Amino acid sequence: MGRSAHPTNHRSQGRTHAPPDLHARNPQATLVWLGDTDRAIILNEEGELILTRLNPEGHHEQSRTKIIGPTWAHPAFAGSRVFARSDTELVCVSLEVPSE
Repeated sequence: MGRSAHPTNHRSQGRTHAPPDLHARNPQATLVWLGDTDRAIILNEEGELILTRLNPEGHHEQSRTKIIGPTWAHPAFAGSRVFARSDTELVCVSLEVPSE
């Protein structure tokens, strides 16, 4: 508890990523649309929380941060928090952007 994931972690800002090679392996991820927009939050099997834009032109990653170790479980969202679990831990991460 008490961890935070903020869109200020722009490790890949400005780069457009190709979709993964689905024939190479069977990646697991859970996607949640953010309202009626082209933005989504993805939790992948490596435990990375990804903020992205998805539209007909492709996938544009806005930020990515690791919140948990390898996971197979779907995350839960409540208000501005995401709950994620693995076989050994459960985390609660705030999605709020800190005020400056």
